[in-house]
This record gives sequence, structure tokens and C-alpha cells, in this order.
Amino acid sequence: MINRPDPREVPDFGVWFRENGGRLLNYAQLFVQRKSQAEDIAQEAATKILKAWTDEEKRELIMTSDRYVRRIVRNCYLDYQKVPSRTSGHELEFDEQMHGDASLDIVSSWEVREAILRLPDEEREILFLVFYKDLQIRDAARKLGIPYFRAYRLLQRAKKKSAQLLKEEED
Repeated sequence: MINRPDPREVPDFGVWFRENGGRLLNYAQLFVQRKSQAEDIAQEAATKILKAWTDEEKRELIMTSDRYVRRIVRNCYLDYQKVPSRTSGHELEFDEQMHGDASLDIVSSWEVREAILRLPDEEREILFLVFYKDLQIRDAARKLGIPYFRAYRLLQRAKKKSAQLLKEEED
């Protein structure tokens, strides 16, 4: 007989997901270029997390460890890669018809990471907090101990510089 915890005692998965679902998608976007693929991976990760939610130890890890959640997303990405039908030729043809040759515009996640690593520390930190930690600019500013407007200008400068660095790498 399976010992299931009383549902009234288990923290609500829906609350956790509303607070963290965006991070799952952000993590997935680190692995793939196309948003539809990232959404598939994030959805699969959410499903795995929901299945693990009733296990008290796993739930505690999910709620307290970003590393554990990122590992779940990474494993879902690796599983996603194993199934060739997930990236069908028809889907790629449709993308090309709708948006032109997508292969010309793709920037690998490694190129993005390299560009970000070339930024000054403050700019790199604000990009990380806003885009990878999914914080609002105001919260990121608080975390960095700088005024909101400085954080906003810093973020704009970081985005502009990283775009320039990516463009330089293309040429």
C-alpha cells in the first residue's frame, strides 16, 4: 500500500508553479533556440516536478534548490534530443516559410554566454538577475544595492553591448 501524504499538508504545487514556471522556460531557453521547443521542454519539466511533488524529500529539493530544478530541465532537454520526431522537417519548413531562413539568424547559446562573459561585472550581474533569475529591474537593483534608474541604464547598456559583441562575432 502506498503511503500518500494528506493533501491538506502538502504545499500547493500550483502556487509554486505560478511563482517559478517562468524560470523553467528561461532555463529551457538556455538549451534551445526556438521558443516552441523551450516551451515543450519546460512543460515536460513541470510534469516531472508535479509527479515528484508528493515525495517530501524531492518537494523540499524543488522548493529550495535552483540547481535541482535546473538539472530536471537539463534532463528533459536531453530526453527531448533523443526523440527525432520532436523536431520534424515539416515544422522547420513551416518556420522557414513564415520567418525566412531561420538558420541565418540563429545565435547559439554558447555565443551568447561568451558575449555576456565579456561584459563588465555589473552589466553581467544585471543581465543574470533580470533574464536568468527572472527578477524585475527594481528587485535586481535592490539586490545589487543600486538605485532603480542606474539599474535600468545598466541593463540597457548591457543589452546593447552584448548585441554588439554578438554582431562582431558574426562578422
